[in-house]
Parts: sequence; structure tokens; C-alpha cells
Amino acid sequence: MSVRSLMYSHDSELIEKFTAALRVLGITNEPVIELDRAVKRLYDRFDAVLVDCQDETALQLMKAVRASHANSRAIVFAISDFQNARNLGSLANFQIPKPINWDMAKRTLRAARTLIHRERRLSERAQMRSSALISIDAKEVAVRMMDLSMRGMLVQWNGKLELNRRVLVRFNLPDTKIAISCKGRIAWTDERGQTGIEFLNLTEDIAMQMQQWLDGSRNRRKVASSPVRSNVW
Repeated sequence: MSVRSLMYSHDSELIEKFTAALRVLGITNEPVIELDRAVKRLYDRFDAVLVDCQDETALQLMKAVRASHANSRAIVFAISDFQNARNLGSLANFQIPKPINWDMAKRTLRAARTLIHRERRLSERAQMRSSALISIDAKEVAVRMMDLSMRGMLVQWNGKLELNRRVLVRFNLPDTKIAISCKGRIAWTDERGQTGIEFLNLTEDIAMQMQQWLDGSRNRRKVASSPVRSNVW
């Protein structure tokens, strides 16, 4: 899967220069000039979001990024002058000051690439059809696991769970006898009965077992998607 970025700016020359700089790093940039369009694109997942802080819409977009299910952990770049930078708080991971020093900006992008790849590894999800148990107020309910990552899991359940509610999660890694038990937080829910659970304070042993399973799952997917070589000349 390619590394992708979303860029919000009204400046066509700025978009062109950043797109070229990102392309060198193997990052495909998607430019957007309208706020409404940019917010709608957040339903898709991007590894990075670049925001040209020309007016108050930039702050609105960065807040929308952090509030979105798909991009809350995206690496955010704020392209801003000193005055606007003071209003950003912790919404941006990196700030690229205006007027832009392109040598410095490219160094910032290169440094961020390592963080992007690390985040992709932690957020990589393995789809599945398995079951898990969630303990809520000493009551245990069975849910259907839809996917799993080092960050958390997606489950399907007809019941309703409060946002930020702490729960205890128990499940076996598929096709293994490895039992996982950890605390979690209800990160989001939707009207379809899907719920995102963020893992809290994974122990080192559990994290290692999960990462090994996810690495194996990724390798199995690669093998399954590889073309079959024929011996027929």
C-alpha cells in the first residue's frame, strides 16, 4: 500500500512544490482547495495531512483530522507564519514556517517519513472473522472481531457502549492458542453496531505476541496475492 498525503491549500505553486518534494520520498500527494472537500476526504485514510494555514479554515481542518476515525493519528504538517503557529497547539506534529526555506522543509519531510512508516506499522490492520469477550461492569458479552492492529480492534455488537468507557478485552489470536487479555477504551461507535476499541497499556509480552502474529498475517497475505509461476514454456 502506497504512502499517501492530503494537502489543503489555495496556493497552486505551493501545492506543486510540496507534491514534487513528497514524490521524491515515495509519498503520493492529493491536493484539495476547498474545506468541505477536504473534510469529506477524511473518510479515507491518509498517512499525512499538510495544511496551509492561510485563514481560520486551516484550524477547522486540523481539528477535523484529529476527530476523524480514519486519520486521528495521521502526521499533520502546519505550513504557517509565526502568528498563526501560536494558535495550533498540539494539533500539528510538524510546523513548516513561512516564508518557506525549501532545504529545511525537505529535511522536515524526510524526518517525518520515519515517523509515518512507524505509525503505519502500528496501525496496520489484519481483517478477520473471530470472536472476543468484553467485560463491562463485571458483565461479559461476546462480540465479533472484524479487524486487529497494535493500536486496537474493530468489533461488531448490537449493544451500545459509551464513548471513552473502559473495558476488559479477551480473545485468542486466530489460528493460535495464544490468549490475549488487556484493557481497552471505547474510541468510537456507529449506527451499524461497529465499535472501535483502543488498547491501553499493552504489556511487552502481549505486544510482542501480537506483532509477531500481525507480521505473519501480512506475510501470508503477500504469498496469497503473489502470481503463480508456471513451468510451461
